Amino acid sequence: MKEEPLISVIVPVYNVEDFLLRCLESISSQTYQNLEIIMVDDGSTDVSGAICDSFSKTESRSFVIHQTNNGLWNARNTGQENSKGDFLMFVDSDDYLHVDAIRVLYEALVQNPMCGLAMCNYKRTFSIDEDVRKISENRIEILSIEQLLYISDGVLSDVVWNKLYRRSLIFDIKARSYRIAQDVDFNCRAYLRLESIVMVNRVLYFWIQRPNSTMKKKDYDINYLMTITEIYHRNFIENQTNMNLLSVFFLRRLYSRMFYLKARAIGTDCEKKAFLQCSEFIKDTRNSYLNCSSIPLFNRCGIIVLLFNPLMMNLFMKCYVKLLKLARTLSLAKLK
Repeated sequence: MKEEPLISVIVPVYNVEDFLLRCLESISSQTYQNLEIIMVDDGSTDVSGAICDSFSKTESRSFVIHQTNNGLWNARNTGQENSKGDFLMFVDSDDYLHVDAIRVLYEALVQNPMCGLAMCNYKRTFSIDEDVRKISENRIEILSIEQLLYISDGVLSDVVWNKLYRRSLIFDIKARSYRIAQDVDFNCRAYLRLESIVMVNRVLYFWIQRPNSTMKKKDYDINYLMTITEIYHRNFIENQTNMNLLSVFFLRRLYSRMFYLKARAIGTDCEKKAFLQCSEFIKDTRNSYLNCSSIPLFNRCGIIVLLFNPLMMNLFMKCYVKLLKLARTLSLAKLK
């Protein structure tokens, strides 16, 4: 039988001693065997580096790279540069995989050669003891890029860790110097090269929710919104000469993110900086946005009015939050 192609699994590591071994064991025990497991220790100050060294001695398919601390995406870039696989997967070192995750994603891609990547569903969990051998149906569907971009769960399209990429798709895509939200920028540039992707509607990735993680910090939300507006602005500017589906998406997402950013920033220490950033981005893109017939006129006018009227925007957000709470209350009441 022909040997299956090599798949590179890249694991950036930084101070995750309580979770790392669970992550690595979930990769090592995959039913898909032809793997190279690349651990990039990004200057850990706990025993994570030692765990990587120990694992590499017992797992012949793995090796570890130690480097000075330079951030998550620099570690991912290092792993990508040192990988040899025909397919690549990025796994965060505090998460873990279903035992069939890589095989299911690989087979989905093989069966659909026109697709450049396959992605799976995930589960948020506080436990490292989920049943990763639970068998369930692989419900596979082909999504156009338009369907993917407007999927209700933005996490699915934004993150890199629930995806298996063909090397040919991302061989020259590296993270750019954003402090956070680099996944979004990486995937935006990958999507520019795609027409469709394979979606496996099955939980194959377990996303650990750590109370002390970066995403739990109070200032994370506003900083994330500031970064993601910059990402959408940059990607729109770089691709505006051809107003295709993705250019329209970047433009539409830019304005919705600026709206949420300004609404969240009102009354905080970030207000002045956030408002200045939005003003600069609006100056570059306002004409394109107002003249974009692919975006409903009501949406365009509504967002513009709200962006230039902070009081109305703040009132809108308060009403929106109250309506969400009411909807949740009514849903719970129906369940009872």
